[in-house]
Amino acid sequence: MREVIKIKKGKELFVLLFSLALLCSCQNNKEEAKSEGSKVMDTVQNMVGKKGLRGATVDDKTKIVDLEMAGNENKLKEEINTQLKNQNIKPYTINVSQTSITPF
Repeated sequence: MREVIKIKKGKELFVLLFSLALLCSCQNNKEEAKSEGSKVMDTVQNMVGKKGLRGATVDDKTKIVDLEMAGNENKLKEEINTQLKNQNIKPYTINVSQTSITPF
């Protein structure tokens, strides 16, 4: 009787681990399916946040990112390229144009 219970628990554990492995492999495919430009834009948005970014464009062919910021964010260029390097993406030329926010 105990052997039957052990076998049943072993099968349940195998099914659980197999399902988990399958789910993890699907997650990797979704990440790989993203274009390089999408990964770059996600990185820029994560680094800058919503507060200072007024607009952004990414060109995959020329490897240029144009950012429109409200404020001085020169250090941001290095941080973005460091994050891209961590994702195995070659550095981009990052142009930051600064706009002033004037009250009405």
